Amino acid sequence: MVLILTYLSVFLVSPPLYVNNYARLLAILFSVLAFTKFRNLNKLNAVSILFVITLITNLILNNKLHLVKQHFALMIFVMMMNLLFHVIKKDSEILRIPVIATLIVTPIWNTLTLIEFTRIPNLARLLAGNGLADEFYYASRGVAGYGLVYSVVLIPVAIITFASIDRQSSKKMRLLFVVNVSSAVLVLIKAGYFIAILSFLISVCIYLLSKLKKNRLQFFSVALLVIILFVSFGNSVEGILLDITEDTMFHNKIVSIFNSKNQGEMTGPLYERVVRYEKSIETFIENPISGNYYGAGGHSTLLDIFARFGIISGVLFVLQIYYFVKVIYSFKGQKIEALRDSLIFYFLFIMILNNISFSMGTLFFVVVPYIIISGGKLNALT
Repeated sequence: MVLILTYLSVFLVSPPLYVNNYARLLAILFSVLAFTKFRNLNKLNAVSILFVITLITNLILNNKLHLVKQHFALMIFVMMMNLLFHVIKKDSEILRIPVIATLIVTPIWNTLTLIEFTRIPNLARLLAGNGLADEFYYASRGVAGYGLVYSVVLIPVAIITFASIDRQSSKKMRLLFVVNVSSAVLVLIKAGYFIAILSFLISVCIYLLSKLKKNRLQFFSVALLVIILFVSFGNSVEGILLDITEDTMFHNKIVSIFNSKNQGEMTGPLYERVVRYEKSIETFIENPISGNYYGAGGHSTLLDIFARFGIISGVLFVLQIYYFVKVIYSFKGQKIEALRDSLIFYFLFIMILNNISFSMGTLFFVVVPYIIISGGKLNALT
């Protein structure tokens, strides 16, 4: 099981591997092999199996089975979620080697990506998850785009939490911590993906607020100060943000947000995103049973599953999300509260408002859960 999880973890964060057909085939074989090791099927296993069956059945009935490869990342997500549940009940230390392997290889891809983003203007925009041939070209050379950038969003908070739990870590491990945090922050800033930056800032805020809430006076003082500053200098904040983000990917999105606020209606990229959400919702309403594969808006994993595959697959997917959240919140501990809350926020945020990708699987189901397990106490898990 350690070998399987280590391969899958490294596979998901390594661009040259997840675009390679042979590496994908090996990932599938390992996933099937891992499932055969489950002695007793639990509720999550049953729901996941039904989900995959309904999804493939839908594609077959609509003569779209050839499109199943486009949902490979989703299938791997489902498998990793099941593996996490199995490992927690058996021996969570199984995750340690996959986590260390991930922390070793991720900075390599972060560095290669950072170099190319610096060398080639607008490359980050080109690799923003549009399924273009360029993505495969650069990925085969170790340069990632959307997936890797979004997969390191929680790394800084996760590593800081890990360091506070594992105070006896070696110098090599501490060096690994520093390299991962610094490379993650740099690639996030250089890529400039708005939702990734926003998610990172929110996770940092959740972490800081969790530290402050031990002292209620400090907590409410900071909250009151933020409100006063925003009310007093709102226009200045807008100007500062626009100046700072000049010539970056998220300048137009900030302009869109402030214009929407000032005009009382959505404009620009914000409007385009909402239109895509509405398209998925409308498609599902018109085709609630079987869905309409090509009617999805393509900007929300959750909404798109309902739109493409109908209510049965959609409900089964929601149930899997519920079980994942339940598993994570089964761990209690003061040191892990902030990371646990950040993980669930980011997981739901991505599922509802954006698209999942390969690299996120290791973040969601291996690295962050292991840190939470290491610093938390497991309550009853069924």
